Amino acid sequence: MKTITLFGCLILFGISTISSAQNQIDINELLSRFDESHMGAITDVFTSEELIVLEAHYAALKNDVNNFDNRGPKIRIYGPENVSGNFGFIDTMGPGVFNTVGPSGTADFDGAGAIMPGSTMGHVIDNAGNFYEVDIITGQYIQVGMVIPPAGENFTGMEFNPNNGTLFAISTDGTTNTSTLSTINPTNMTATPIGNTGLRLPIALSVNNTGEIITYDIDDDILYALNPNNGLANVKGSIGFNADFGGGLTYDPNSGNTYMTSYNPAIGDTQLRTVDTNTGATTVVGTINPGTTSQMAWGGVVNSLDLGSEDVNLSNFQFAPNPASSRIELRAASMIEEVQVYGILGQQLLSASIGSLSGVLDISTLADGTYLLTVQIDGQKGTYHFIKN
Repeated sequence: MKTITLFGCLILFGISTISSAQNQIDINELLSRFDESHMGAITDVFTSEELIVLEAHYAALKNDVNNFDNRGPKIRIYGPENVSGNFGFIDTMGPGVFNTVGPSGTADFDGAGAIMPGSTMGHVIDNAGNFYEVDIITGQYIQVGMVIPPAGENFTGMEFNPNNGTLFAISTDGTTNTSTLSTINPTNMTATPIGNTGLRLPIALSVNNTGEIITYDIDDDILYALNPNNGLANVKGSIGFNADFGGGLTYDPNSGNTYMTSYNPAIGDTQLRTVDTNTGATTVVGTINPGTTSQMAWGGVVNSLDLGSEDVNLSNFQFAPNPASSRIELRAASMIEEVQVYGILGQQLLSASIGSLSGVLDISTLADGTYLLTVQIDGQKGTYHFIKN
């Protein structure tokens, strides 16, 4: 077992300049902290001055780190880059460049998230239990409520079952072998515990096309399968390196690959890895933002080609109000052809032909909750989310 250290806030030393602070920072002392396990953000453990020293140290150890594939993004993993505080994506064929979409909008550490299969909407729970929806195309975070984890625990990973839309989450107290597998209802924002996993620091989840739930523990660096009926963990095998801080797992139905984004203290950066879910072994695809002590605490796979016209920003389209109670007013510079409303599991609930520059959509029959609105204008589609209350 590794020594577990949880950090709340760090006291900044009263040093007048960054350069003088760096001169007094002992790189060996910084590297020794990686012998411990730290749940959460790297910025909770190292000051900005210390991160600069670490970046310089690891940069000196690197050779050619330009591993971006110039064929361009196809399969993307969307999520936060926690050190810079931005939301964006990497290309699985060349993860060296983190492409920023916008700032992360969470009030606390952005550590547990998942993207609804087949959509452009993500769900995030931060360490304070705040529940957000994220439009991955615009990067906009909207806080929609709170999800309460089991007592004394924080959510550290989420993932949708691609077969039925069930949203699973894992939480831990970070200090004992108490962590819980739960399901989350995104509509009423409630968590239903399934059972204790028996793990100490599980920090991510993935669910493949057979419904198998996978996590990895940064205390023992082992990959586990979780029983969906009682939460109990079953050993798959070692991931093969010393993982630290919050990281992510996500399943790609296009390739059948399970991807891991995990901070590796041996190089001082987060790596994208593929995971053999039979043996636990991982294979490095590339380093994310090399030389920046990057951290990507969750990620969701999106096929950018499958998005098609939904990846278009319909800049002249507006709708209001949001949240709405009974009706939504639509307006655009070109004719709005049609609109549909979908539930969080992808089921179509409403459809209307507009045929005008403006219109009104009656949503009074919908239950309170979160929905997707798709709009077609000039043959192009845009996807938006709204709240019915």
